[in-house]
Amino acid sequence: MQLVHIYICYTQAKRKKRTVKKLAALSAGVQAASAARVGESAQAWDYFRHALYLDLCDTHNNASDGVHIASTANVWNCIVMGFLGFVDDGEAISFDPQVPEALGAITVNFRVRDAALHVKAQGTSCSVHVEHAGQQVRVRTSASVEIASPGAPIVVS
Repeated sequence: MQLVHIYICYTQAKRKKRTVKKLAALSAGVQAASAARVGESAQAWDYFRHALYLDLCDTHNNASDGVHIASTANVWNCIVMGFLGFVDDGEAISFDPQVPEALGAITVNFRVRDAALHVKAQGTSCSVHVEHAGQQVRVRTSASVEIASPGAPIVVS
């Protein structure tokens, strides 16, 4: 919800004719994730590319001073929280994928509550696989909360 609030504040400021000539190193990733969550996929893609290329293309002409490690983390957050729509409410995890067509598909591995997950997403659906025997995780879908375990992936669409 905080990402949505940030994006709403941004769009309100934009309507008031405030402009940003140059995005700060950390803002592009946050704006990308926020835009993805509210369905502004073209804007999300533009901001994501800005965050992604910050150091790769030296868009701020300061890569010689070192990499923007927090911006790199923002790229990861944009992918997981923005494009995959990952949320952990403490009881179960959920996904609301909005993968940009330009990306095609996203595949990520990460850990949640001691469970190693393998998540594949394309468009507005994803599958959640638990990697190791003995591990499981609760996944909230639009209909219910299901248990993902090895050999029993959950499909979210």
